[in-house]
Formats: sequence, structure tokens, C-alpha cells
Amino acid sequence: MWGNRPWENDRAADWLSTLVDESGFAEKVRKMLRCLMEKKEWDDEEYLVRAAGYCLLKFGHVYIWPVDELSADLELTISAYDRLLSISDNQINESFQPQLDQELTELKARLKSISSR
Repeated sequence: MWGNRPWENDRAADWLSTLVDESGFAEKVRKMLRCLMEKKEWDDEEYLVRAAGYCLLKFGHVYIWPVDELSADLELTISAYDRLLSISDNQINESFQPQLDQELTELKARLKSISSR
């Protein structure tokens, strides 16, 4: 019924949710993104933005991530991606561009889907 994605299995989702809550994982991701967004200039921070994006792509589901913070965290991550993509091409390896675009599209779709609930 749930398919083979572990975050969509009741027991696994409960375990992942507990892990995220008890470890402070979401807060650590959020704090790092806020710190990055406050910086005037980025120096190799694109890797940190991508790491945070990965966290939201994998764990940013209503049954895992703290649901009260999910929309704001997705918006923060999308803003960080938008900023990253606005940096001149010479600072971003062109081979990352398609992956960044795909990740940003997925983050926006996730935000849209939870906003429409």
C-alpha cells in the first residue's frame, strides 16, 4: 500500500520523525541556512546549500519534518537555492546547474503540495 519508500511506511516514518525531533536535526539545518542567508558574500557555501537542500528533499515530508516548520524551512531552502543560482556562472560549476534546477523544482513542488492542504 505504501510503496517501497521508507518515509512513507508508518513505522519507518515514525522512527525518522523521532530521530529528526530528538536530534535537533531540523533546527540545525534551519540555523545553518539562516546563517548563510545573512552572509553578504558566499565563499564555497554552495555545497552547504546543496547539503541543506538534500536534507529537505529526503526528510522534508509532513510525517517526518516538524510539520509546523516545514513550509518556512522549504521557503528558506528555496531562497537559498535562488540566491545560489543568481551567483555568476563562473562561481558555479556548470555541471551542477541541471541538478540545482531539478532540486529547486522539487522543493517548490513540495511546498506547493503542503500549502494546498
